[in-house]
Amino acid sequence: SLAGKTLLFPNWDPLLNPLAAACLRREGIDARILHEDPLLIRSAMRHNTGQCVPLNIIAEETVDYIRRHGLEPARTALWMPRSSWSCNITMLPPFLKSLFESFGGGMQDVEVYSGELSLQEISFRASLNAFRAAVVGGLLRRVGCRLRPYETEPGATDRALEEAMRILVPAFEGRESKDAALRSVVSLFDAIEVSPEPRPKVAIF
Repeated sequence: SLAGKTLLFPNWDPLLNPLAAACLRREGIDARILHEDPLLIRSAMRHNTGQCVPLNIIAEETVDYIRRHGLEPARTALWMPRSSWSCNITMLPPFLKSLFESFGGGMQDVEVYSGELSLQEISFRASLNAFRAAVVGGLLRRVGCRLRPYETEPGATDRALEEAMRILVPAFEGRESKDAALRSVVSLFDAIEVSPEPRPKVAIF
């Protein structure tokens, strides 16, 4: 049960996960996004003995967040996707639990919550808003990739994306109108000046 607990979300996608966490906050769940930086990634490697690197990073970020924000480990849970897909995803929750136990100092009490990507086990509204969050997050990434190579002011697209998230998160929390928020976000990108000159296209295989 998530009642009375803080639910931590891995920071896999800065344009989607904050919106998904906002959907959960609308349902009364204290959902928060983990902080990620190069130092935490390097620190996580001291615990790695050859297994999946992202798991060590997620565990390190979780422990760091709990300590930094003074959370009670026994009242904290880490969200992970529930799936039987490839990459042995079903192994992730129990392995993360073993990593928390290896930290000690109370971190062995952190729970790993295995949830649906659709959030359907939370509520119908959460599931519907999770779908909307996925659509909006994908559109933000698409418009960012389309505008960034042609912007005349370097960094204008990234600043617009940051402002877009500040506008959209309250809307997905239910504190603002989604339609009004989306109109405001569209105006941010409309205001970016771009150069029409062709740019080289790159493919990475």
